Amino acid sequence: MLKISKDLEEHLQGTLGESVFHQPVRDLMAAIADQFETDGMLSTVNRMASYGDERSKVLLAALASEAVVDKILGAFMPLYQPLRRTNIYLKIQMLEALALVPKHLTDAADLIRDVRNQFAHKLTVEKLSDIDNSSRGNVVVKMQQYCVRLGIKSKARLHDRTFIFETIAEIATTGLWTYLPLVRDLNSAVRDQSLEKQLRLQAERRLSEQAEAILAHVQAPAPLANRDALEGEGPGGTL
Repeated sequence: MLKISKDLEEHLQGTLGESVFHQPVRDLMAAIADQFETDGMLSTVNRMASYGDERSKVLLAALASEAVVDKILGAFMPLYQPLRRTNIYLKIQMLEALALVPKHLTDAADLIRDVRNQFAHKLTVEKLSDIDNSSRGNVVVKMQQYCVRLGIKSKARLHDRTFIFETIAEIATTGLWTYLPLVRDLNSAVRDQSLEKQLRLQAERRLSEQAEAILAHVQAPAPLANRDALEGEGPGGTL
């Protein structure tokens, strides 16, 4: 059974109105846990946590995060398939553009992608401590800033690269996953024929109201001042 830690649960909520969903539904947690285990993600996350080798841990976290992003995109877009030419960066951008979940969750996935690139593109990087902390747009600084936004204030924690990475990885995997049932429900609701009928009736009602307003404006008598001016004019102009 997937365990949602108290700290993680506090980090899952977004701001009302900034995304379609801003918090997971509490009574869905058990169902989410079952689905998480069924789809094999639980074992992936457990392996991620148990790895002593940080390179493997980072690569596994990136794979798990991408799998969750794929799940959410697929839940909302029936014809979506993780195409070979669609990399994780584009997938995250797509999910962010849809604004289905709080942005800080997709930000977490993007940070995991960024850390993964440090390991994948630089063979000298074997541990999180090997990442250069002086380069422009440094990912370590980004992770620290992200954790500060979460409310983590301890300097010791913020300078513990393993801690901040694992915190963000949990949000980018388990955290994102908690929104999956809501996105699936949204997809079902959007494609329900009753919704299409309701929207069509609303559109027809709005069109009718607009037509009536235009007709009323056309048929309205001219203002008194305009009528006096018109009545004072003859065929040859002003009398």
